[in-house]
Amino acid sequence: MFIALGIVLFFLGSGFTFVAYFIAMVAHEMAHSAMAAHFGYVLDDVHLMPYGAALSGDTDGMKPREEIWVALAGPLCGFALAVVFTALWWVAPSTYFFTETFVLANFMTSVFNLLPVFPLDGGRVLLAGLSGKMPRGKAVRVMKIGGCIAAGIFMALSAVSVFFKFNVTYSVIAFFMLTGTVTAARASSYLRVKALASRVGRLKEKGLAVREVCVSENATLFALNKLMHGAYFYKVNVMNDRLQVVKTFDETEFERLVMKYDLYDTVGKAIRGGGGGWK
Repeated sequence: MFIALGIVLFFLGSGFTFVAYFIAMVAHEMAHSAMAAHFGYVLDDVHLMPYGAALSGDTDGMKPREEIWVALAGPLCGFALAVVFTALWWVAPSTYFFTETFVLANFMTSVFNLLPVFPLDGGRVLLAGLSGKMPRGKAVRVMKIGGCIAAGIFMALSAVSVFFKFNVTYSVIAFFMLTGTVTAARASSYLRVKALASRVGRLKEKGLAVREVCVSENATLFALNKLMHGAYFYKVNVMNDRLQVVKTFDETEFERLVMKYDLYDTVGKAIRGGGGGWK
């Protein structure tokens, strides 16, 4: 779809604008990746879409402070590029014709991404900040409410624009925000599957060490997810209030559970619903 959009824009005479925004988006995502690498995480899977780009990878265990810096890296890179190329106009005025669109692309991409709506960077910053003050599940619910409100505002703007000059961009943004809000709680499920695939590669190359963790049956799947690191294969002991092990399962079973249940469901609920002979 991204390539199709580019072809259409070239035929419509907006090919240069398409290229400018493409470069700005790639630079934006590379900044996220570089900041993640600085903290020891891997973000290396870029998806280009008609309405933007998304970066994913193995971020198991990322702390809220690190999440904030990784999220801010993209917009900060965009603003820096806008400033550098604006300054270039004074050094070499003849470059203005070629760089004006690129400066605007970086500025607009950065400003839009700072909107406090998930999965935009501003939303990720807000989610990380809220996660430091309340349980992650509650923070996600707050973000979902905010995302629905923001999507409603853009849908209203789209409807109002019909009476003036219809702006399809508002509708696209509303759809993007709504889908991002709905899938916010599921984002880590994809990362967990990707993490398991990376473990298979590590197993073939040099083997995997096994670790055991213990959690309460009242712990959430998200909390259990944060205990796991990509360098190990995990076995999980579920314990009751008397510190007795009532159930054990391995990481492969955990991957199945996170794909079936919400990450903020409890471990007890997931295993009872998943069968397997809960004791």
